[in-house]
Amino acid sequence: ATVVITRTSNDVSITNIDRARMLNKAGVDIAIHLHCNSSSYESKEGLSVYRKTTGKWQDEEKTMAKALADAMSAATGAVNLGVKTYNGYMSLNWSTTPAVLLEMGYISNRREDKLLASKAYRRKMAEGITEGIAQYFGR
Repeated sequence: ATVVITRTSNDVSITNIDRARMLNKAGVDIAIHLHCNSSSYESKEGLSVYRKTTGKWQDEEKTMAKALADAMSAATGAVNLGVKTYNGYMSLNWSTTPAVLLEMGYISNRREDKLLASKAYRRKMAEGITEGIAQYFGR
């Protein structure tokens, strides 16, 4: 797989529409947006995957989202909050390929924030994402 990264630091001003356009221009087969969640409840934990319920890719996105959520949870041991739907993410709405948004944990949860800062945990998360993609493509 060839990975297209839309930013490598926090001090970059790129809109979600710009990110989708960058991936569209690169000709990606799928678009996966990596995020960390936050909540006013410090005990909130777990990972989830967001998809749209509109557009021509919604069936593929549903399949991909489930594969990713399950594989990421299996690889990391994180609570699997499952597949969520939201039609307001511009990074998904402007994509010309199947697109999902991964919420890999809660930075407002001290335990998860510490895990997300760990290179070993991020490797496990990457392995889960890789496995989820492989399952989506039937490999």
